[in-house]
Amino acid sequence: MKYLDENIGKAACFALNLFSKNKITSIAYKADVKNILLVKFWGMGSIILTTPALKNIRKEYPNAKIYYLTLAGNKEICSLIDDIDEVVGINLDNPFSFTIDTLRKIYRLRKKKFDLVFDFEFFTYYSAIIVKLINKKYSVGFNNLKNNRNKLFSETIIFENNLHTRENFLNLVSSYCNIVSGDFSRIEYKNEIHTKFNLGGEPVIVVNPNASLLAYERRLPAKDYIRIIDHLTTNNKFKIALIGLEEESVYVNGIFESLINKEKVINLCGKLNIENLAGLLSSSLCLITNDSGPLHMASALNVPSISFFGPESPGKYGPLSRDKLVFYNNLDCSPCMSVSNSKTVNCIYNKPLCMTAFDMDSVINRIDSFVSALLAEKEIVIEENNSNKIG
Repeated sequence: MKYLDENIGKAACFALNLFSKNKITSIAYKADVKNILLVKFWGMGSIILTTPALKNIRKEYPNAKIYYLTLAGNKEICSLIDDIDEVVGINLDNPFSFTIDTLRKIYRLRKKKFDLVFDFEFFTYYSAIIVKLINKKYSVGFNNLKNNRNKLFSETIIFENNLHTRENFLNLVSSYCNIVSGDFSRIEYKNEIHTKFNLGGEPVIVVNPNASLLAYERRLPAKDYIRIIDHLTTNNKFKIALIGLEEESVYVNGIFESLINKEKVINLCGKLNIENLAGLLSSSLCLITNDSGPLHMASALNVPSISFFGPESPGKYGPLSRDKLVFYNNLDCSPCMSVSNSKTVNCIYNKPLCMTAFDMDSVINRIDSFVSALLAEKEIVIEENNSNKIG
């Protein structure tokens, strides 16, 4: 996808710039804004990070209908976000269906006549081309100073590498709505996870040892997760829930089979949909994970998290929940994947030292302290609730 976007997308962008005029219509009065489109294709976590901007748009334009254009695989998470009125998904099964469905969705969106379009993609020609081809009055996107995609929008802003991605998304919409909050949109779900998977009444720590195929280099080595889980399941009164996508099952199953205390671990890899994941996270003690989508869902649900970063910077994608513990070696070569290089890992070593060189004795000690504090706080809350019931 990166290759096609960089080559075919670049040529298409050049042609659009050459043969079309960038007609700019002044922004309508707020009361006249009827249809708004948000565009974000890649990354469940990034989609969640757009929701603070989305929440401010909803507050500014309460009567507008808000559409969200994404890949079909992201429709489930978008359907749980309460500030989105309609999700439009593009099929990515194969290059042929992807091309045909893209053309279909462009045709469909052209009939909507959008007043405002916000493209939250950082660098892709693909999203900019779609925004250019649909019927809209005004469009806003990022100018990353890398290519000429900025010419396809009515207006662009610079993506600031020194800011968290949430703040960049808020900046993108700040000229068109008052930023009154950085809070996430509410994620709606049915909390039936404990009954469905027989998790019992013990506290649950969710462990996500995965990272999407965008960059497997973001994974903490499996042996380190095995060590962390074995330590946590020794003489501790809680369960571990392993999670992951179906295509990650072989990797997660290998971790599960290597564990000492399997009776304290439930392997849910490939068994959860997005709604189940939201329910599991919301009722858990905390999440342990690499830089990945579940981390940002935990942030949106204000669930405590323990996370590992290496190729990407926690300053840009770190957790935003109240209680968090972040591990980052901050090597001279980190971060090596960024918006400016199409989120591609450029490791100069045989293996990513940023993820393999953690002092695991220190890591486990800090995890112990963090989890103990969470358990103590949980016990205080339970005692207060019991006292209130008695009272």
